Amino acid sequence: MALVVAAIGCVRAVQPSQGCAPIAGIDSVLTPGNLVLFGEVHGTNEIPAFVGDAACAASSNGRVHVGLELPVGDSPLLATFLSGNGDEGLRDSSLWRGPQQYGVTSRAMLELLKRLRDLRRNGARLEVFFFDDRIRLGMDGRDQAMAEHISEERRRAPEDIYLILVGNYHARNVVGAPWDARMRSMAHFLASRERRMITLDVRNRAGSAWICFQKGPGSAETCGSSPIKGSLPEGASNNRAAKLEPVPQLGYDGAYSVGTVSASPPAFPGW
Repeated sequence: MALVVAAIGCVRAVQPSQGCAPIAGIDSVLTPGNLVLFGEVHGTNEIPAFVGDAACAASSNGRVHVGLELPVGDSPLLATFLSGNGDEGLRDSSLWRGPQQYGVTSRAMLELLKRLRDLRRNGARLEVFFFDDRIRLGMDGRDQAMAEHISEERRRAPEDIYLILVGNYHARNVVGAPWDARMRSMAHFLASRERRMITLDVRNRAGSAWICFQKGPGSAETCGSSPIKGSLPEGASNNRAAKLEPVPQLGYDGAYSVGTVSASPPAFPGW
C-alpha cells in the first residue's frame, strides 16, 4: 500500500489538453480500449472534479464514455439533461429529490455532469451513461447487474475509452468485504470478461465528505458533512496524480490522488 501512495507524488505532470487541468500520470491509463474504474468515497468535491478532468484529457485520445453510479432507470432524464441548458431532467429524479442523499447526488456530481455536457458541446467525442441497478437482480445482485450494464455499453464501442466512477468497494477486483466474506464486487464480475480493465483506488488527505450513517441499530439514517481520515502517507504531495502499481490483496491496479477532500452537499436540498 505505502509503495502505491508514496509513488503517486513522484509522477511528473504531463502537458494537459487545452482547457483540462493537469493530472500527473493520467495518460498511463487513458489508452483507447481501456476500461478504467475510479473507486471513490461518495460525497466529496474533489473526486468528481478529478474524473471531469480525466475525461477532458481522455477526449484528446479518442471517444470517451463516462459511466456514473446513478440509476439506469434515470437514463431518459439524463438524455433530457444533456440536451438542455439547466438542471431539467435531473430535478425530476426521485433519487436527486430524495430525503436521504448520500453523495452521488451532490453539487459536485451535478457540476461533473454539467462539465461533461459542456465538453460534448465544445466538440469532445464523449458519451455519458448511468449503470446502477438495484431492481433487475435485487440488492443482493446489484454488483452483478452494474457489471452487466457496463459490459453492455462496452460492446457498442470496445475500442473506446471508458471511465467509471463508483464506490470503492465496488471497484475492488477481489472476493469478500468486511460485511460479507463471499461478496463478489462489480469489478470482480467485470474481470471475467473485460481484459482491458484497470481499477484505481482513491488516495486523499484528511478532510470531509457528505455521508449517511446510522448512530445505532434501529436508528434513523442521518446524512451530512462528516470528517474522513486521510489515506496518503505523511509528507506525500497534495498534487493530483494517477499511478499504476498493483495491490493484488486489495484488488486494485493502482491509485489516484485528489489531495485534501471537502464535503459536497446535495444538489437539490430540501425537495
